Amino acid sequence: MVNLFQERSINELFDSTLKKVNSRINDVEDGEIIQLELIDIAKNITSRFIIRELDVDFDSRSSEVVMVNIPGSYFPITFFADKNKSYPCAKVNYTFTVSSNNTDLLTVRPNSSSLEYSIRAEIGNNWFTIGVQTQYANTNLSKEVTENVKNQMRKTLSTLKEEIAALNKEIKTFNDNLEGKILNILEQKRQALVIRNKLNDDLNQL
Repeated sequence: MVNLFQERSINELFDSTLKKVNSRINDVEDGEIIQLELIDIAKNITSRFIIRELDVDFDSRSSEVVMVNIPGSYFPITFFADKNKSYPCAKVNYTFTVSSNNTDLLTVRPNSSSLEYSIRAEIGNNWFTIGVQTQYANTNLSKEVTENVKNQMRKTLSTLKEEIAALNKEIKTFNDNLEGKILNILEQKRQALVIRNKLNDDLNQL
């Protein structure tokens, strides 16, 4: 289980991506930097390191009611529950598909995040599941409990959509600026190579 959009900063994602970009730039041969169009090299490298935006299909969700043992300490005093015992209660699991197949982004916190509470989830290859715990004693939920569960999930979905929008906005800005950053590094490397080659030529003129 993880906390959605709270496990790591988006800056960590950007920094790790830029390290990979710099490593790729360093692999470019000096001859290519001198002879080829730098914009073409920059575009090629950029295409490899663009971060795909997060896309969750909230409409094609599934739900399932399961029974989970809850410790007595979880219940309010008015339930007269024994704190040393566990009680089976209904939990509603909602599962959503990540259409973009990049569930790792579900743990990334955008800089503009407004998330004020933890949303626990289980994450798979292209899906994630959020559970809404109840204190109801069987899977045949009453109308009142059903409405409470749905209201909780509606609030959660609204929060998730805001976080995803904020995350994708920051990813788009990073992607839009990436080619320019790469081109700037390549131009500096070319300038340094030109100066080096000129010096070598001068030294060779005996």
